[in-house]
Amino acid sequence: MSEPIATKFNRLHPDAGSVTVDDLLCGWDPHSPEGAARPRVAINFAVTADGSSTLSDGKSGGIGDEGDLAMFRALRDRVDAVMAGTTTMAVEGYRRLIRDDERRAERVVRGLIADPLAVTISRSGVLPLAAPIFGDPHQRTVAFVPTGKGSDDPPPGLEEVELAGVTPQAALEHLAGLGVRSVLCEGGPNLVSALAAGDLIDDVFLTIAPKFAGGNESGVTTGPPLASPIEFELAHIAEREGSLFIRWSRRPAEPA
Repeated sequence: MSEPIATKFNRLHPDAGSVTVDDLLCGWDPHSPEGAARPRVAINFAVTADGSSTLSDGKSGGIGDEGDLAMFRALRDRVDAVMAGTTTMAVEGYRRLIRDDERRAERVVRGLIADPLAVTISRSGVLPLAAPIFGDPHQRTVAFVPTGKGSDDPPPGLEEVELAGVTPQAALEHLAGLGVRSVLCEGGPNLVSALAAGDLIDDVFLTIAPKFAGGNESGVTTGPPLASPIEFELAHIAEREGSLFIRWSRRPAEPA
């Protein structure tokens, strides 16, 4: 069987040229330093040109194209854990995060476990247990819930961690204790907003699709504005068939 043709992007910054998704991610280290208090956090979103993160069906799948799918998979292939809100897991029908044997083998070559950890946070303690990911014994999932709100009989693969205060900061600190050094957040807006409010976002991957959704108020974040904006530096811009692919990364801390 012939090798699949790699999806090509037209990189515009930092240097122009035809590249693959691996080229775009070359040099990007998604992991926090050993012993850090929390993992490095990246968010990945696709939005329409008019700023919507979902279409009329309430899902995001119809926004991106083949390029967005290539980026989506490549990011999952490089991190220790993938985080999503409970609504996102339910609406998008989350399943085992990596269902391809070859991709799991490539993760092992990179020094990662074959299956990234799935993570969700529920301040109410209610989990969308009907989502396929919760019933898959091959997928380890950690759900952070309030103290006393854990399930009596969780499904195979699900580990509920009870916290007195269910916050992204507390969840990330717990994950660091499990050896997790990189987290990819895939939404939704409430979770991304909570991460932003806690100043917990290190990398932003954004696909802007050349289409309008109209009549949809869902964006990348929601809720009140931040007291101070989070500053990022531009890392790359690429284009493919009219879609823009952008990465911004947190500015390095000023030396003491």
